[in-house]
Amino acid sequence: MSRFYTVAILLMFCSFSAVGQTLQNYEGPYRIGETEEGEAKFTYYTDGEDERVISGPFTYENQFFDEEGKFVQRDFSGSYVDGLKNGKWNYSDNVFDINIRSVTDRLQILADLNGFRTRLEANYQDGKAHGSWALSEQKIEDGKVAGFFTRIQMNFNEGRMVGRFAFQGEDGEDPIKIEGSFSNDHFFDGTWRYEYVLDSVPVLETRIYDDGFLINLEIEDKKNNITLFDIEFEEVQQKLGQVRRGEEDLGFTIGDTYFGYLFDDGFPDFSEEEVSQKVGNELLSSILGQFTNKEMAGLRLSGVEELQAGVTRRFEYTYTEDEQEALEEVDRTLSQYISDIQKFVNNTSLSLNRQRSDSLAFTYKYLDNTLNKFELLQENVKLLQSEEFKYQSREFYYADGIEGIYQYDTITYTYDEEERVRIYDNRVSLDGEGVIFNIKEYVEGKTAIVDQIDPFVRQSIREIERDMVSQQLEQDMLVYMDSVTAVFNVSRGMTRPDANQIPLSRALVTLYESYQRKLDSKMQRYSNAEGFEKKQEAGLEIVELSQIYIDSYEVIGRLPERLETLDQSYTKLSYNPYMDRYDIPTRIKRNIYFAAIDHLIPHYRNAILTAEDYRELPELTRELDRIFDRLIEISKLEDSETSTIERRLRRESNPDRIKRQLDI
Repeated sequence: MSRFYTVAILLMFCSFSAVGQTLQNYEGPYRIGETEEGEAKFTYYTDGEDERVISGPFTYENQFFDEEGKFVQRDFSGSYVDGLKNGKWNYSDNVFDINIRSVTDRLQILADLNGFRTRLEANYQDGKAHGSWALSEQKIEDGKVAGFFTRIQMNFNEGRMVGRFAFQGEDGEDPIKIEGSFSNDHFFDGTWRYEYVLDSVPVLETRIYDDGFLINLEIEDKKNNITLFDIEFEEVQQKLGQVRRGEEDLGFTIGDTYFGYLFDDGFPDFSEEEVSQKVGNELLSSILGQFTNKEMAGLRLSGVEELQAGVTRRFEYTYTEDEQEALEEVDRTLSQYISDIQKFVNNTSLSLNRQRSDSLAFTYKYLDNTLNKFELLQENVKLLQSEEFKYQSREFYYADGIEGIYQYDTITYTYDEEERVRIYDNRVSLDGEGVIFNIKEYVEGKTAIVDQIDPFVRQSIREIERDMVSQQLEQDMLVYMDSVTAVFNVSRGMTRPDANQIPLSRALVTLYESYQRKLDSKMQRYSNAEGFEKKQEAGLEIVELSQIYIDSYEVIGRLPERLETLDQSYTKLSYNPYMDRYDIPTRIKRNIYFAAIDHLIPHYRNAILTAEDYRELPELTRELDRIFDRLIEISKLEDSETSTIERRLRRESNPDRIKRQLDI
């Protein structure tokens, strides 16, 4: 969004005489926030707690060079009544780049002036924005006005936006124009037009609101005459009509709560109803954020309440008594079965010996899958019971069902080093208005299967525990396996960092999947091992396997960070004759650098990710560490010391030859 340099709220208001109070004059330094201090002039009195209360005319002036070297000049004026802003306030904010051309014999400075001059006229009543506000921002080039950069017209009633709103400005060189209005109750209302440029294409966005409810949205590509979105919110219009006609037993009414720019009736994430509002909402948020976030210095003065930008409305939905009872019953059932299934899935003996038979391998995986489904459903039940969800349409929100819960469950498990698949039909749909009873039916079907499995699982656990040779070894195995899961934490989502700020990458996921494949094979061997020595040997292999992959995690996880360090080490800043400073990034020792990052390092990375024998990983990771250390060492050498290596590595792609040249 274009820069709207700090503009403050300035209101001027009628002069005031404090009855029974003695007004005193002040003229001197005055701080705004923690960083800015200018000169202010005002009258005030002290209250019963000996606190200063500004009352009467107020002026402020300041000029300084900011941290970017720009010259800032501010002044604003207005009036207070008993510490509250009242009447008209005027705020002036100039921000210039000053380029000194010369100094005359009379010590006068000749300079070029470029920047922006901003004016805001605002009105208040008893500390609340009230009346018209107008902002204008002029572009100054070579000391002359080059035209208006930004204009905003808006209106307030007791701190809330009402009436007509108009904005005209630029984003870089792209024009932006927004026009619309708010109802007397502060809601978006009537027709709103957004004209902006998106990816070099001029766009016209037209929205129609009905007292806070978005009922139509159209976005047109004006360059190619293409309609990008044309959404008629027919169900919203229908429900508005039903409420206004006074129809009974609808299950919803018009809510009293205010909501932000996004109009939502339970639209799914990434639906066209949601996505189509994104650009326009971001533009308006950026524009009005200057005022609501107090980006302008004058807005940070005391004596004013928070400004309230325009808002949308939503329907408030209610549940029938049967739906409430169904939700409560499902919540209790899920809590009970989640606890019971966790005891099976987290049982050390069952977890480590699940490869004992095909039936047990499948049953364990089925229980684990059911646990995940139940936990997901429990989250949705909590959502359905939450205060926030009463403003979401179940019909819209669950139009495509519950993500992760499907009619068919595919259970994939491994036995005898073979991947096997079984498919179950849940015989229920979880989409639409009847989602509550559908969840109840789904849970009842799943719990019936779990009840049938229960005796077999309990008997299997007893048999496994009778045959266990080393409880301590199995405990150690579980600790190491859990450690691998915790360290990799692949469920956290791509690019999400762990506690050590290592982001989850595709390479780490691949490494974890390699570990899981090897683990399944090792666990099968452990489950089938007979006798103490064979059982001990198989278990220790699992511990060793887990430890090696834990050690390999950081090596692969830190690769992007180490490559960035390598990039910085092989980059220097060259002299920029146009700016008279060193700011042009230049690659040094190019052949060495590119031979390493294009061939040598990828070779070792791939070797680690694809290693069939996990015992190769420690040496591969140590070798990769030596490569990075050597490359950093070489980057610090004089060019004369590396010229021979640089020449020999030109167009070299063989990793072994590159290593020899780098003396690794």
